[in-house]
Amino acid sequence: MTGERAAELEELGITWDTADAGFEANLGAARACYELHGTLAAPRGATILDIQIGQYLTSIRRPGGLGKDPGRAQRRAAALAAIDPDWNPGTLGWTVDWQRHYAYLTQLLTSGGRLTPYGRVRPPRGPSWRPDRARAVGRSRGV
Repeated sequence: MTGERAAELEELGITWDTADAGFEANLGAARACYELHGTLAAPRGATILDIQIGQYLTSIRRPGGLGKDPGRAQRRAAALAAIDPDWNPGTLGWTVDWQRHYAYLTQLLTSGGRLTPYGRVRPPRGPSWRPDRARAVGRSRGV
């Protein structure tokens, strides 16, 4: 096959490298995750399109997770950034959990939701008040 023919096939989306093919499959799952949740800050156990996208994203956020070849890693990072510019919140100075909560709060507010002066956004795991703080508030109110 000529180089010209190979270039034409690559323009049509043909992937020659099995590692690139795997990345493309996971990239499709990342797109689906973003369309559904508005963020790539998926929890580690998240699954979409039968792909463990949460574990995959956790792995590629690690140093060297996008591959050893710097050019390939840069292309992959750009493909992920095209889906979600904040796909790797650790490079921005905050955690994946913080990014996920921020994305959900942003969605809530843009969809017409509002916060009251005493309103709190509860994280997915457990109550927003510490038990000792809740008892202290109850005592101060005579409860």
